[in-house]
Amino acid sequence: GSQGDESSVAIYIDGVYRPEQFSNLFELEGVEQIEVLKGPQGTLFGRNAAGGAINITTRMPDADPDLTIALSAGDFGYWKAAGYVSGPLTERLSANLAVTALQDDGFVRNIFLNKDSGSRELLAARTKLVFDIDDASRLWLGLSYQDGRDNTNQSGQPLAGNSRGRRVPGSVTPSEPWTTATQFIPISKGESFAADLHYSREFAGFDLRAVLAYSEASQYNLTDSDNTSAAVSGNDTTFKASTYSFEAVLASSGGGRWNWTLGGNLFSNESVLDPFISGATNFAGRQKAQAASVFGELVFEPVTGLFLTGGLRASYEERSARFNQRTPTVVAAEGEDQWSDISPRLVARYQFARNANVYASYTRGFKSGTFNSTSAVGASVPADPEYVDAFEIGLKTDLAQRTRLSLAAYHYDYQDLQVTVPLFINGATTFALSNAAQSTIQGLEANIEASLTDRLNLRFGGSLLDARYDEFPDAVVLEPDPALFFNGAPAGNRQVVRDVSGNRLSRSPEWTWSLGLDYTLPLYGGDLRLGADAYGSARWYSDPLNRIVQPDYALVNASARWTSPSGRWSALVSAENLTDEAVYSNMFTSALGDFVAYQRPRFVSFTLKFDL
Repeated sequence: GSQGDESSVAIYIDGVYRPEQFSNLFELEGVEQIEVLKGPQGTLFGRNAAGGAINITTRMPDADPDLTIALSAGDFGYWKAAGYVSGPLTERLSANLAVTALQDDGFVRNIFLNKDSGSRELLAARTKLVFDIDDASRLWLGLSYQDGRDNTNQSGQPLAGNSRGRRVPGSVTPSEPWTTATQFIPISKGESFAADLHYSREFAGFDLRAVLAYSEASQYNLTDSDNTSAAVSGNDTTFKASTYSFEAVLASSGGGRWNWTLGGNLFSNESVLDPFISGATNFAGRQKAQAASVFGELVFEPVTGLFLTGGLRASYEERSARFNQRTPTVVAAEGEDQWSDISPRLVARYQFARNANVYASYTRGFKSGTFNSTSAVGASVPADPEYVDAFEIGLKTDLAQRTRLSLAAYHYDYQDLQVTVPLFINGATTFALSNAAQSTIQGLEANIEASLTDRLNLRFGGSLLDARYDEFPDAVVLEPDPALFFNGAPAGNRQVVRDVSGNRLSRSPEWTWSLGLDYTLPLYGGDLRLGADAYGSARWYSDPLNRIVQPDYALVNASARWTSPSGRWSALVSAENLTDEAVYSNMFTSALGDFVAYQRPRFVSFTLKFDL
């Protein structure tokens, strides 16, 4: 979508919501845990999280001094240096610092320029300063910064040759995986800064947590839009965004049969696209969002082992947008709107053994409406809010002392699902959100973890998914334009309206599976861990018309890690994509054609790590 759009899967870092999708490409050192929450989130992580949430928690400073240094090198000129240091500064003051720097030359070959593309550079740092005010209260400040370049997704090629660039005599059109033929090496660079101030205090029977946060992000892109050597079209874009938020949460700390959480959140974001330049077209777009929410959840244990949960989240949001076109003609448009919602959450969970429980849940998800400020119409008329009613039942249990099983079945009913659609403005293509009337997602998931012996571990996961547009009669889609065929093959698309009811949702494979094994054996006084994992996916589509397809694929990785007897030193050799599978990392379609970029081919790296 356009600037200001938020993903249906929310990303949180240390409890702070990160709305800008283009700034959430990062590598974090010193991560404590990554929690993936599936489905709509009704209370604490519920802001616009109709599809789920990813909650990343970074490490707090250690009570004792800690130091970790890791150096890596690999194929395609890859190198990475990462460090983490932590410890007390005074009796009540402690701090940590995590730093990452990496670079590679790129794995995509530009066959027109005879140069490498798809390169990366990154410098990222995060620090925490923690002050223990007294035994019951704590104040801490988190600061993070990153500056990076990664033009992998801009180093693509036409899918099946469908590009208007093919129509230019003498143009070079790539077709082999991991090749491109852009007129120049594209640029995609971004910078972000975030600061969050946290306060927590323990009271008799409840705890208080509050966080005040600010972040800013920018991104610059210079891309060759037709992905051939022809001078057909390119985009020059600059994004900027700033976000303020405040959240306060009260939570019971007792261990009785009643437990509760109560909180509120204030949020403000401004996102700007200025300029967007494509040929003769030059425009700017701006979107502002201000939101407030209150939420609460109550957990009651009427009998031992039975937990009944009820929660509500009330949301209110105001948005405004402005569009200003400078050339080829002057156009201005603006709009504003507001939405409110109350979303409930109900869960019943029964723990019938120490490590076994069954559950059933219902959650209402809400994602606010949004404007597309990259067009006059889109800045005046917003996309409607997205709603989902999610039902799930599941089982988590220990089958035996060494085996853990998880099963889940779910059914999601979407109303006005927000779908990305292309827009043409004076020959330039941008993307915005539209609404599909009714959609249904239902599926089954199973995961098993087994320690077959003291040294051998097995992991397996599988899913079945049926995800379709039940009602989407007026979808704006792209299809090859017969008037642009060149030598009997497509060479550009046209925008049409089609009924795609019954088609599969984008990026929704019918099945996926994963398998992992690791075996540890003694070697030279230390331990050698041999590991392998594989992931497989059925084909999936990137567009509502189900025309642009990622075929079935499987990825295989392997690694060997030796750890010294003291545990301080380790050496890792890893191989990703062992079979050199050609898998798309990016798929999109525009008036100029259909385009794809590839994930990395086989990649071997070596890492040496020291832990104090």
